[in-house]
Amino acid sequence: MSGLTEHSIQARGYGQQLAVAGLVLLCVGLLGCERPAARNENDAAGKEFAIAVATPKLMRPKLVKYTYPKDPTATWTVLASGVRWRDLVIGDGAELTSDSIGYFHIHTFLGDGTFHHSTMNERKPVCAAIGADRLQREFEEALVGMRERGRRIVEFPKGLSYFSQGHLAEGPPLPTGCEPKFDVTLLIVKPQPKSALSGLAREISAAQDRKEVNE
Repeated sequence: MSGLTEHSIQARGYGQQLAVAGLVLLCVGLLGCERPAARNENDAAGKEFAIAVATPKLMRPKLVKYTYPKDPTATWTVLASGVRWRDLVIGDGAELTSDSIGYFHIHTFLGDGTFHHSTMNERKPVCAAIGADRLQREFEEALVGMRERGRRIVEFPKGLSYFSQGHLAEGPPLPTGCEPKFDVTLLIVKPQPKSALSGLAREISAAQDRKEVNE
């Protein structure tokens, strides 16, 4: 009887070991089944992140409709052309003069204050050498005297058409006969080079400076 008892105990021990081993194998199998799903989820998340990073900022839907800053009690400076301006923020940097280059962000509004276009949405500041017809002469006259980090409102009078080679070149055209309003921020002032650069060299320099401003 004692021999049978020992045999029974040994058999029971082997059975318990087999049961434990089977449970371990089952757990490993279950974990193995779940791993591909988790890996697939991680792969999908990684692809989404890669797409987001690779997407150019200009393609991302971040259009902001800016509001025109109205102030009925504001004091305006009126130029001989009829263009008038007032400062919202007086800058503390270098002054824009008639022989310097300015880099601006410009919000454009229609005569009734409706938002029309902004260089901020395109992340493309306007680069203009004063006196080089990059901006309209009447517009330049209203900007001269600004300082870096300053902000100025410029309004065109009725009957004075607005045109520009550098501003709104990539934006929607202004309606004919409108009286545009501009909210201008002066980012950087640089001196104009004494030797005239070629048009291509100026465009390359402007592109490099726009990149510096955006960074």
